Amino acid sequence: MKYLITFVLFFVTTALTIACSCMSPKKITIKDVENAHSIFKGVVQSIEQTSDGRYKRVMFKVQEMYKGNETKKEIEIYTRESTGSCGLDIELNEVWYIYSYSGDEMLVTSRCDRNVKFHEPVYRGSDLRRNFQKERYEKALARFEEDLKFIQNYMDSLGIPQ
Repeated sequence: MKYLITFVLFFVTTALTIACSCMSPKKITIKDVENAHSIFKGVVQSIEQTSDGRYKRVMFKVQEMYKGNETKKEIEIYTRESTGSCGLDIELNEVWYIYSYSGDEMLVTSRCDRNVKFHEPVYRGSDLRRNFQKERYEKALARFEEDLKFIQNYMDSLGIPQ
């Protein structure tokens, strides 16, 4: 009986601690661009939780469209409700660079995609932690600049105006 209780406690606590785990994005490829439904830079206009509570519905005002319907001024994207399930940690009026993908009749994205938040983050914690956070943010912005050049060259090679 003691072993059964130990096993059940281990199983329950392990299940509760499973969280989102993403690998750092590698250098962008043609496949990354082709797989994305849309790639854009936009401002968060609204955030609503879906009725089932599993997703956040995020409305973006498009500032620049890199791939997708270039006439769209707003795009609705879904992301998981919590960062623990790979949802974006997103707030009103933030500016984001978003890769969205076709899901079950909706466009989806996650924190495991190549998304970048445009803002100077507030660095918290020890000097070591603040330096790590700043370095991570600067790497994300540098990756965005590389991605953008790649996407523009790729779209130009297809004869799609930017």
